[in-house]
Amino acid sequence: MVEKIVIARLGRRGEGVADRPAGPVYVPYTLPGETVEADAWPGHPDRRHLIGIATPSPDRIVPICLHFGTCGGCTFQHWATPRYRDWKRALVVETLASAGLDVPIDDLIEAQGNGRRRAVFHARRGTHDVLEVGFASLRAHDLVAIDRCPILEPGLDGSIEAAWAIAEALGPMRKPLDIQVTASEAGLDVDVRGSGPLTAARVNELSRVTERHRLARLTRHGELVVQRSVPFVLMGRARVFLPPGGFLQATAAGEAILAKTRH
Repeated sequence: MVEKIVIARLGRRGEGVADRPAGPVYVPYTLPGETVEADAWPGHPDRRHLIGIATPSPDRIVPICLHFGTCGGCTFQHWATPRYRDWKRALVVETLASAGLDVPIDDLIEAQGNGRRRAVFHARRGTHDVLEVGFASLRAHDLVAIDRCPILEPGLDGSIEAAWAIAEALGPMRKPLDIQVTASEAGLDVDVRGSGPLTAARVNELSRVTERHRLARLTRHGELVVQRSVPFVLMGRARVFLPPGGFLQATAAGEAILAKTRH
């Protein structure tokens, strides 16, 4: 049943919160002061699906991505940056205060830089056995198939097309896949998880995908499948060679800021 809900504040995960006598109700993608229309979220009595905005917040802005609100990857593309920064800083202040710490807190440091340099794409068979490649929807196993993502850095150009090609090459195995793609100075570094052991035919097909999309390296659960060049990133003056499926800070700017702060 669709109901009107007045959003009082934001929760710690960025969801709009309506305070009620029986307990808070959470509505993702909403902002304080808004009146929204929302529907029940099956299996989650304290949550609602956003249907529409009856009275928008003056701080609401147009998201940069057409998938925002269905894809679960981003939380705050609809909120003006100054308000987001205030909220994020307040989380740190409240957390420290709850631990009995009274210390000065600076403003947020912008670390977006050129965008994210790593992403994990999921590949699944959806309705009518149609292959879908993209990101998971919010708090669900459903996939949002995508052909672009505006928050990725230029070094990940071609990563979505490569993920689709890999999923299609492994399609006959009919396995759900997680495809991690990392931007390196040598090209895209890809690690595939979930495929199970590869036959010679699948390895040959993945080799063709690697050449066609000019991937630097393709691994499966960290095991080498094909390598055209050794993936590496620059950290200061150091050239760091990447382990398969290794972790990096999400953005190069964030890594540089952390390194500077340590000094």
